[in-house]
Amino acid sequence: MTDLEAEVRAPQGTGEWKLIEETCCRVRQPRAERGDVIPWAAWEPMYAPAVEAAIHGGLVLVADLSGVAVGFVVVNAGGRLFMLYVKREYRGERIGLALLRAAMPLSLAARQIPVTADMLTPAWRRWCRDKGLAFELPHGGQL
Repeated sequence: MTDLEAEVRAPQGTGEWKLIEETCCRVRQPRAERGDVIPWAAWEPMYAPAVEAAIHGGLVLVADLSGVAVGFVVVNAGGRLFMLYVKREYRGERIGLALLRAAMPLSLAARQIPVTADMLTPAWRRWCRDKGLAFELPHGGQL
C-alpha cells in the first residue's frame, strides 16, 4: 500500500457524471451469483431513477489522481451512504477512506459512530470489517 494522495473534489464534466451514474447502476445489477439475473437493458431503466435521486439530491465527491477520477462517494439527501466506489487498480490505497471522511466527517470522527448505509453489499461489509468501521442500516439496525 502506497497511500496515494488523491484530491477529493466535486465531479466535473459529463464523463464523470456518466461514470458515477452507470457504476451505481451496474454494481447493484442482479447477477447469477446473487440469485436473480436481470439483463442490463431491463435493469438500467428500473434502477436509474433511484440513482438519479441520490446523486442529484445529495452529495457527490470524486477522488482525482492527476486529472483522472479513480473513485467516488454518493451520500443521499438523508445523509446515508448510497455508494462508495474505487476502481479496482486503486483499491488498498486508502482512497475509499479519504472519500468517506470527506463526505461523512462526523460519522468517521470516532469509529464508534456508525456510518448509515443504504443497500449494503457483501463487499461493503468486508471493507468495514477490515477498516474497523461500524455501520448500520437506515432503520437503525447495527450490523
